[in-house]
Amino acid sequence: MAIRNVSSTKDSSLCRGEEAWLVGEWRSNDERKYYLSHLPAEATLKQLAAAIKARWVCAQAHQQTKEELGLDHFEGRSWQGLHRHALMTMIGYAFLQHLERFAMGQILHGSATTTEAVRRAMQNSQESLRALSKRYGINQKTVAKWKKRTSVADLQTGPKEPKSTVL
Repeated sequence: MAIRNVSSTKDSSLCRGEEAWLVGEWRSNDERKYYLSHLPAEATLKQLAAAIKARWVCAQAHQQTKEELGLDHFEGRSWQGLHRHALMTMIGYAFLQHLERFAMGQILHGSATTTEAVRRAMQNSQESLRALSKRYGINQKTVAKWKKRTSVADLQTGPKEPKSTVL
């Protein structure tokens, strides 16, 4: 990956003199991708990468709505009809995401690798950490963590009391 802070001197997508990040990515299959970002000059590499990869999530969602929900099947003749079709497609997509995320009544945080049922099974099992790790496809440290705990619920993270009064 190569990163450079650039500014425009010609007519382009940047206003004259405006600064931006030019990011070049060379993938393992020799494919090259270039991105232009308007993040501030103080932006870290991690912030640039997050902004670039966030686009992939949007593109993936768009592709799914076209393939699975028929976003691209509209053949009407009015903007109002198109907007209604797109709205109904997005509502359907949101519903399917809701079903997928909250499957079986359990809400998992973003980095959870196990469900309560799997945690309970690990706690009650007499198998070795290595065998459980292989069975469930998770790290041995994760298995050890759940075997030590008495509960299968996630521990609360973050501050115990909210510090903001804005809410």
